[in-house]
Amino acid sequence: MKKPMPPEDKAILIESTILKADVWLVFDPAYEFDDGGLARFYASEMPKLRTKTEEQLIGIHKIKVAFKNAMVVR
Repeated sequence: MKKPMPPEDKAILIESTILKADVWLVFDPAYEFDDGGLARFYASEMPKLRTKTEEQLIGIHKIKVAFKNAMVVR
């Protein structure tokens, strides 16, 4: 399956070994594109995600797949 790829300056597709899934890293939250049903992680969330355990990241990923455009707030 060919995966959609928006311009690199807006979002990039990443293969996560921890999540065992492809995810989008989005630099511009206002950018609208077909994410193919994959989770979106926003660049602004990265400082909060650095402190999470593997188990917590997997749980966050499940939430992001179920609830589109969900953001990590703590």
